[in-house]
Amino acid sequence: MAMTSLASNMYEAAKLEQVNLNITSTIENGKVILTCGLNRDKLAGLQVIMNYDDSKLTLDNVIFDAGSTMTNFSTKDGNRLTFGSIDQNKISRIKTGTPYKLIFTPKVQLTNTAGLFYFVLSDAVDSKGNKIDLIVE
Repeated sequence: MAMTSLASNMYEAAKLEQVNLNITSTIENGKVILTCGLNRDKLAGLQVIMNYDDSKLTLDNVIFDAGSTMTNFSTKDGNRLTFGSIDQNKISRIKTGTPYKLIFTPKVQLTNTAGLFYFVLSDAVDSKGNKIDLIVE
C-alpha cells in the first residue's frame, strides 16, 4: 500500500505582486490634502476604503486623475470613504503619478495630520485580472 505525504496534498498560496500606494497628508492653505501616489502602471482597477476623523474633518472633494477613460468612483458613509477606479473598456489603465487627491476642511485648529486617517482595505487588479497586493504607505 502506497503512502502519500500530507505535503504533496497541500496547496501553496499564490504569491501576489506587491505595489505601493504612497499616501501623503499635508495642511495647505487651511485645507487638509491627502494625496495618493502610484508608480506602477498597467493597473486596471484599484480601490481604497478608509476612515477619517469626522469630528475634526469635513470631506470637500475627491479629485481623480486616473485617466480620461477610467471609471472613477467614491462613496461616503459617515466617516468611511471608498474611492478608486476601474477599467470598464478593457483597454484603459490607471495613470501613474497622483491619481487621487482628497481635500478636507478642518473643523478644529490643526497643527499636523497625525491620526486623522485609518486605512481599512486597499486592493488592485492588473490588466489580466490578477489580484495585486496594494500596500498603503
